[in-house]
Amino acid sequence: MKVPLPLVAVAVLVYFAERGTTTDKKNSADFRALCHVYALYEGRDSITAGTPPETAANLLQIIEDYNTSTASDTWFANKDGKMKKPTGEPDADAQTAWDKHKQSLLEKETNGKKIYERLKMTPARTAANAKIQKALQRAKDLNDSLGGAATAYATDVANVKAKLTSAVFGKENAKIDAAAATGNWAPRCSHNGGGNGLTISSSLALAITCLCSEKAGSVDNCGIGSNSKWADAANDAGEKVTELWPALQNKCNTYARPKQLNPNTIYAAIAGVMSRMGKGNSQAAPSKTNVIGETTDSSCDGSTSKLCLDYETALSTAGSGIKWINDLQEAATLINNATSTAIEAKRLQQLMDLERQRAEDAYTDALHVESQTQTPTTVTIENKALNQQQAQKDCDKHHASQENCTKAQCNYDANAADGKKCKPKPEAETTAVGTGDGETRNAEVKSALKNRMRIQIQ
Repeated sequence: MKVPLPLVAVAVLVYFAERGTTTDKKNSADFRALCHVYALYEGRDSITAGTPPETAANLLQIIEDYNTSTASDTWFANKDGKMKKPTGEPDADAQTAWDKHKQSLLEKETNGKKIYERLKMTPARTAANAKIQKALQRAKDLNDSLGGAATAYATDVANVKAKLTSAVFGKENAKIDAAAATGNWAPRCSHNGGGNGLTISSSLALAITCLCSEKAGSVDNCGIGSNSKWADAANDAGEKVTELWPALQNKCNTYARPKQLNPNTIYAAIAGVMSRMGKGNSQAAPSKTNVIGETTDSSCDGSTSKLCLDYETALSTAGSGIKWINDLQEAATLINNATSTAIEAKRLQQLMDLERQRAEDAYTDALHVESQTQTPTTVTIENKALNQQQAQKDCDKHHASQENCTKAQCNYDANAADGKKCKPKPEAETTAVGTGDGETRNAEVKSALKNRMRIQIQ
């Protein structure tokens, strides 16, 4: 069938139009994959590595306050005389500050009850203080470990950011070093950068610039909206690279950055890049498989049909890998380290709280013992014994007279076997006696003890 000329003309025009634009945006998928890696750098302030550790000064202070409340009288008064100036003289300012601190402890209350009531000098207080001092020392050691964890965590996070910066720019400076990115496309964008300075393996920013900047500048390889041209002799001082990079950087920033930066997001970005290896190689039997971007014969020279990144040497058995990927992997490891440190710090904080509880329990036990020594039962028994002794003395004066014995409110027994005819009357049972555990108090004892008892008597 004969095809009319107008249709043939149209077909020819379409054919040549397609031939002329075969490389337009052909590296776009590769560019996006590299931009997703760049987004890790932009998201460096979203590192997810657990709660940053911090020292537990508040818990330590609570234990120290319990220690003060149970300390010896001399230590409570002036820390055993150890508050001195470098000259050896007593430090009056330190003593004043210490006195104010003690007073503030005595005034602290919760629900109307004293928190750090000063205990009296008793064996119970001494025993409690010994326990609290041990808890305090353990807490100090734990707090020191927390301080170390906080430092290690901060160091790891800072190093993560440094590794991300190094991955992008080849150095820990957040910009392309023009002096290290000089020369034409062919040597600078080769696997070794012409033997000096930045390479496509050491700097992601340079790799992106090489992938998207054709020597002739006739096509928009990465779809950034304008042609990027890296003509020979245009980059003698690195000025062309530093000129081309900002537009590419801005385009990368149009893609979403990760909301959380963790090892998973890092390895996902790396996998995205590795999946692009060889995808743009149209050679029938590719001689190289580790090439990113468009090529017709596995080689990369910056021309229209060979605008690609050759990582064959870097990923060979003898190669050292792609440095910016190595940096990313190290960043992932550092995030894991920081996460482990945060978990350990949480455990240390829980142990410190346990020491606080031990100190509080020791103090409460001593306070309860002090309370028990002043219960109504003890007071009543002591008063009863004293009353009986006095009554016996009064009655002993009237063995010879029944009349006088009766007047003294004693019982007279004329037939007493021991000859002591005048005896005290039996003591009446009292109903105001407590149980001995602080559950009840008679009005007299409650009035005498209410200002120094911490335990509420019901």
